[in-house]
Amino acid sequence: MAAMAVLDGEVATLAADEIDAHVSNCDVCGAALAGLTSLNTAMTHVSFDGPAVDLWPTIRASVAPAAKRQTARDMRVIVGLAMAIGGWRLAQLLVDLPAPVVNSTVPLVLVVLALWRFVGDPFAIQVSSHRFHGDRS
Repeated sequence: MAAMAVLDGEVATLAADEIDAHVSNCDVCGAALAGLTSLNTAMTHVSFDGPAVDLWPTIRASVAPAAKRQTARDMRVIVGLAMAIGGWRLAQLLVDLPAPVVNSTVPLVLVVLALWRFVGDPFAIQVSSHRFHGDRS
């Protein structure tokens, strides 16, 4: 750990001669330090600049049409649900249906079907491992 600290430019808990003595006698630490030294050397040649090409226009062009189609489909589902519930209510007003369970079940079924379309199975419990950006734990 002390050898890695020195390699990273940090202050080590051991003196430099103690580190050198251990690394020269320990094959495992010598190999690890040699690997880290070569990695540090290789990393000095890596450019961390962004790409020279702006990729956003290409990405936006491929994503935007799909999002518009999805929004149009979702809007059709919402309008269809509103029309179905409105039609059901109109039928209730025109034809006196004596069964109150049927009167409340049909709109509920329509809402469940719409939810199923938007989110998948509305009765499934989904557990997500997603963490918020501010959560560092």
